[in-house]
Amino acid sequence: MSAGLNTGSAFAALSFSYQERMSAAREQDQAGVPVIGFTSNTVPWELIRATGAFPVLVSPSTLAAQRETNRRMEQWMEPSFPGRIRAIFSSLLNGDWSFLKLLIVPRTSEPEYKLYLYLREMVRQGKGLAVPPLYLYDFLHTRSARSRKYGHQRTLELQRKVEQIVTPITPETFRSAVDEANAARSSIRRLLKLRGPKLTRLTGVEAMTAIGASYFSDRRLYAEIAEQLAGEVAKRPAMPGPKLLVTGFPLDHPNLHALLESHGAVVVAEDDWWGSRAAGWDVRSDLDPGTACFEKYYLDAPSPRVYPPALADRWLERTAKQNIDGVIFYHPPDDDVYGWDYPRQRDFLNVRGISSLRIREDCAAPTVPQSLHDEIAAFVKEIKRPRV
Repeated sequence: MSAGLNTGSAFAALSFSYQERMSAAREQDQAGVPVIGFTSNTVPWELIRATGAFPVLVSPSTLAAQRETNRRMEQWMEPSFPGRIRAIFSSLLNGDWSFLKLLIVPRTSEPEYKLYLYLREMVRQGKGLAVPPLYLYDFLHTRSARSRKYGHQRTLELQRKVEQIVTPITPETFRSAVDEANAARSSIRRLLKLRGPKLTRLTGVEAMTAIGASYFSDRRLYAEIAEQLAGEVAKRPAMPGPKLLVTGFPLDHPNLHALLESHGAVVVAEDDWWGSRAAGWDVRSDLDPGTACFEKYYLDAPSPRVYPPALADRWLERTAKQNIDGVIFYHPPDDDVYGWDYPRQRDFLNVRGISSLRIREDCAAPTVPQSLHDEIAAFVKEIKRPRV
């Protein structure tokens, strides 16, 4: 994030980190700090940081680069895979992340599990010479006694793995890592309060950018800059327009938000680990590292594998009732998971008189059809009317 500090404002610094996603990790590597990558939000950040390593989310930096790498990877990975997964696969084969000491791939979703298997196969065939060492974090989110015990064991195993690569965790280093992570979470929660449906001062595009930057940054520095941004935003007047909640396919870009807000709405929440659910609970520092991280990431981290559905829907149902004017279901062509939840969640909203719109177009594409603009415009116009 340090390069972004020269841009003149807190948001510009966070925007730099969000867009140039490898920047801080490369700086750390050049400074001699071990860098360990992960591909999803369900990997315990604190376990990595407590060893003295720099944790970073492996993610394509720009949508243009993502589309280009997806075209080049068609010979190795089917186009049915989500664009983000194909772009990660491509960047790893190209050697962009060869400096990582370890890449942790959690079993958060089926595409991520297959990403791990495909990478292993490329290495086996001798075509993955630039791929860093791989580790499968076989961590499931089904709520059962067996899954809980299994997940706890796998988390302790992950702790031993990262300690072997870097250095053993001590109570002091774990408390320091937890303090750093929780400071970032506190700053994110402060930003979230500035986009509540009753008094909105932060646009959805700004929020997605500012929150998403945490995955690629030094989190102690991130917390300082995010607090500065919150102080600046708190002085703004409240924003007009219908307040929307977005759910469905996780968004690693702000394009959908920009599209919705171009029609006069304001996105105030996302049922998504890139947005409103990025912070969640704090991690406790009074437990052993493996147990403390397991409790947080098993019970609080968003994942498509959370089961039963009543638990998976709890956040959406609670948030949708908090003066939200409408809900956007985002199910682009890449999605083959979240659409299964749509009928159940739509019916919940209908019973409570909350309007919703389902978007099936790919909002990561360079352009979207005029018909989608028309559909969104009509939806926003409709929900502007007072409820009967």
